[in-house]
Amino acid sequence: MQQFADEIEAFVKTTPIDRTIVDVRHNTGGDNHFYPPLLHLLQQNETLNRPEKLYVIIGRMTLSAAVNFVTELEQSVHPIFVGEPTGEPPNLYADARPIILPHSKIQVDVSSHYIQKSAADDTRLAITPAISISLSSSDYFNGYDLALETIFKNSRS
Repeated sequence: MQQFADEIEAFVKTTPIDRTIVDVRHNTGGDNHFYPPLLHLLQQNETLNRPEKLYVIIGRMTLSAAVNFVTELEQSVHPIFVGEPTGEPPNLYADARPIILPHSKIQVDVSSHYIQKSAADDTRLAITPAISISLSSSDYFNGYDLALETIFKNSRS
């Protein structure tokens, strides 16, 4: 991720940028140690982090570490969220570990710890978008991206 962030930083030094769009709507998470280089770039680079010009597309499949990333963006750079509510709240249980139930021998996955990226009293069930765009199967299968189209229209005005 550091290499990717470095490439973006080099690109914006030589290329005019009208808006920045980060798409995590189908990001089901992963390792929380992976996203900090991108987070720091978005926080510190004035070309990328401009009021009303930084958009983050979120959705029902934005989960786990992706929600942690989105929560940290929400608190530090105040992007415009577009799409659907995230699939998990800003404070969440994560890092599922397999457990074999003793009598049935069925394996279940149970979260191993609580991650708090927002205020302790933040009881939201999701991070909700400022610009709500529902995902439709017809748009998806026809290759039409209403979220991106809305961002392009919104940032032109």
